[in-house]
Amino acid sequence: MNKKIVLCLTRSLLIFVFVSVNILVPMSVKSEELSLTFTKVSGEHNKITVAAIKILSEAYKNIGINVIVESLPSKRALYMSNMGITDGELNRVDNIDLTYTELIKVPVSYLSIKHMAWTKTLDVPNSDSINLTPYTIGFNRGYLFAESYAKGMDTYVAGTSQQIFKMLDLGRIKVVIAPDYAGNNVITELNLQGIKMLQPPLDTTPVFHYLHKKNKHLLERITGSLVQMQKDGRFKEIITQVETEFKNAKGQ
Repeated sequence: MNKKIVLCLTRSLLIFVFVSVNILVPMSVKSEELSLTFTKVSGEHNKITVAAIKILSEAYKNIGINVIVESLPSKRALYMSNMGITDGELNRVDNIDLTYTELIKVPVSYLSIKHMAWTKTLDVPNSDSINLTPYTIGFNRGYLFAESYAKGMDTYVAGTSQQIFKMLDLGRIKVVIAPDYAGNNVITELNLQGIKMLQPPLDTTPVFHYLHKKNKHLLERITGSLVQMQKDGRFKEIITQVETEFKNAKGQ
């Protein structure tokens, strides 16, 4: 009789353990899938980056996933995401996946970058095209658009936007190439006077979100979420909200 009781208890315990494992394991796997970590370039607190975080956070929330953003130097961020150490890139220009082949572009451009020329001493009229060939062009090291645009021209390259704009302010260089948001941020931060942004933009570059290939199964879902947000006008609403926040911060 005691043996039967022990046998029954043993069987019950095994069944309980089996059921618990089958329930708990999927739950733990599911909880891991509920968060994704994307890299962004460190030191970039600007309207584009803040809007990108808000847009992607909402897009992923719509499909039940939480977004974590990790700040890293530009090349290291790409290395980490391309190796699959992180889950992808927050926002990058088009065709980055041609070089970093483990990344997949989510085919919805939700923001764009305006590449602008900035000057203090030149009186350059606004026109359909700006000829900057006669001048020394300053820009950030690693700024791919500026490197391509100024190829063959006299250039001055520094490690930060602050250094470049200080050189412009001191009259050491005549022109700086920088995104509109970056230039405005630095001018405000350093309280620079008399620097103007030339129109029209030298170019406008669409920005895309990239996933590592390990997350390929999410491509269709996140694409659909972004498309729906675009149709609902959420991109414009979030961008407007961020612009207002930055204006209010400057006024304080």
